[in-house]
Amino acid sequence: MAYELLKGIRIIELAEVWAGPTACSFMGDLGADVIKIESFPRNSPTRPLFASDWRVSPAGDGPPYERAWAHLQANRNKRNIALDLKTNEGIDIFNRLVKTADIVIESFSAGTIDRLGIGWDSMHKINDQVSLISIPGWGVEGIYKGYVSFGTGFDCVTGHAIMRGHPGRKEEEILGSTHSDATVAQALIFAVVSAMQSRDVKNKGIYIDFSQVQQLTTQLVSLYSEWALNKRELNRMGNENKFIVPHNSFPVAGEYNWVIIIAQDDNQWHGLCEAFNKEEWSKLGHKWSTIPGRLSDRDAINEAIGNITKTMDSNELCVLLQSKGVIASSVSEPAELLASDQLGYREWFQSLDNKFLGTRIYPGLSWSINNIEASPNKPYGTLGEDNHGILEQLGFSKEAIKTLEEKAVIGNKYEVKG
Repeated sequence: MAYELLKGIRIIELAEVWAGPTACSFMGDLGADVIKIESFPRNSPTRPLFASDWRVSPAGDGPPYERAWAHLQANRNKRNIALDLKTNEGIDIFNRLVKTADIVIESFSAGTIDRLGIGWDSMHKINDQVSLISIPGWGVEGIYKGYVSFGTGFDCVTGHAIMRGHPGRKEEEILGSTHSDATVAQALIFAVVSAMQSRDVKNKGIYIDFSQVQQLTTQLVSLYSEWALNKRELNRMGNENKFIVPHNSFPVAGEYNWVIIIAQDDNQWHGLCEAFNKEEWSKLGHKWSTIPGRLSDRDAINEAIGNITKTMDSNELCVLLQSKGVIASSVSEPAELLASDQLGYREWFQSLDNKFLGTRIYPGLSWSINNIEASPNKPYGTLGEDNHGILEQLGFSKEAIKTLEEKAVIGNKYEVKG
């Protein structure tokens, strides 16, 4: 479902991959008119050209670039135009869109948008009410101006890579998730709302130089503060917490199934002992009955708990422990999330019809708004799906649009060579 909180606001998206497109999708969820400009005839990185690419669904008909999950997930609730910005005609179309826009979001490497002749100075002469948000990894200005990187690189240079993961493994052995892409998308919504509020006050748009690296860096203030103040490096903890035992993941019945169990204080520890019929562990005189005792015998406690849990059903174990006040949760596989009673109750999953893949389940919104009427989501747009509609709104005749197609200024399919 989509809401109409941002109805009347037009956002032009010149962003690729994940962070920028996801943010714009969120704003489409809130009712903004998001027009996504896709590169043409060059394909977007999330639109692979060959079916052998691992991101392409083997099901369905149509070209591979219309069946790639990496593109589908970050591009709902938008209108799509595929445009060659390296042509004079493409620049003219972009400038016409700018005249109608409130926000432009671009994720080119620093300086690229200026070299195309459509940067802030040009944009503001066309429409002084529009705001531009540039989101290159390192920001627009600085000694790294023009450097290109993706989320995995940002995770490394900001310290996330060394902080995440298991302490017994190498720094490069971290989870495959890209933390920066997910969090930048959320922060960009704040930037858009700030730009709109500023325009309401000053009656003109603003330019926001948004560094993805800086945004990610703010999340590890403790890491930098510890070094700046005490010249100490924080150690990676993995699943553990140096002040709490137990605080770990434990095996349960089945292959690669795990449950997180945490007992923060003596009351929770006593509840855990009751659940496992091990009351003697919490009786006075036992080494594990006190927090200092448990902290000093971490490995033995982890082993003892693991020997009990390894034959138990994860859901039954969690219910049992939670009934005793213990913190416990299953480590879910993606398929298990689809069966989540809580997410199902909140109607988080969205069923959207896909032209080439049929009806598919998509992740929903981060929020529910109870007193605002919702409207159906628009599935991701196929390449150039709205070329004609957008250009007609801009005043182009059918004959002019046909000429633009013949000159490959716009298009709705990529050419696959070889």
